[in-house]
Amino acid sequence: MPVHTADADTLCSVTLLIDGGIIKTSSKDMGFGYRDSIIQNKECYVLSATFSMTRSHSNTVLSATEEVRRKRVASQPSMPSLGSVFKRTAGQSAAYYIDKLGLKGVSVGGAQVSTRHAGFIVNRGGASTEDYLLLAQMLRYTIYKEFGILYNTEVKYLGEPTDTSRRLDYDYGT
Repeated sequence: MPVHTADADTLCSVTLLIDGGIIKTSSKDMGFGYRDSIIQNKECYVLSATFSMTRSHSNTVLSATEEVRRKRVASQPSMPSLGSVFKRTAGQSAAYYIDKLGLKGVSVGGAQVSTRHAGFIVNRGGASTEDYLLLAQMLRYTIYKEFGILYNTEVKYLGEPTDTSRRLDYDYGT
């Protein structure tokens, strides 16, 4: 989930898993920009974050959070997912092309392209990491083959790469 300016303004510290070690850093060191921070630019993962808010600020945040929740409930799948699969490229979401290709509902094992929002892969039950990766790879390749656009994934993967996850990052000769 992107950090909004208001979030960055109230963020005190972040605990990160980076290069196999755990570090605690201040918000100043996070390099926040539009959909950007050190999290996107380094191999690191957020373990926890601490925010500082006043009571009136809390109410503002709660109100804004409820509005975001309402919009998500209306537009995003209710089934378990890892969130948006691909980063927006060239001003257009991958969901647009997935929908245009008629791939909503396509599945690999227990992983399925959401029928509600094509930008999400949902777990219909029993989906494995391999199911998710194979489906994401198929979507990425199909969009590239049909439209010449190569999308990168939003999701970061922990652990040793599998043959499938290595192929997911393949550049298809670009």
